[in-house]
Amino acid sequence: MSETTELENKAIWAGIATSILEVIMVVFAIVFIFPALFVLLSAFKPDAKIVTDPLALPTSLYLKNFVRAWTVMNIPITVLRTLAITVGAVCG
Repeated sequence: MSETTELENKAIWAGIATSILEVIMVVFAIVFIFPALFVLLSAFKPDAKIVTDPLALPTSLYLKNFVRAWTVMNIPITVLRTLAITVGAVCG
């Protein structure tokens, strides 16, 4: 084999390896992005719709889930506590 043929073979195998790695990265990206997308879309659906048709897109913006989370989690107090801990850790 000549030296140029060996270089061409190495270039071909490098291209194949790169393509395989890109396919693997796309699969991993889909695997990691799908749950986040599912949670985001489910946040805009009523509970009954999440149970009956979990993969469907929301038909309308249902914001009561955010209101319920705001009140149940007591977000203002939680944010103040987090801010106090952060300021104390950074400044103190």
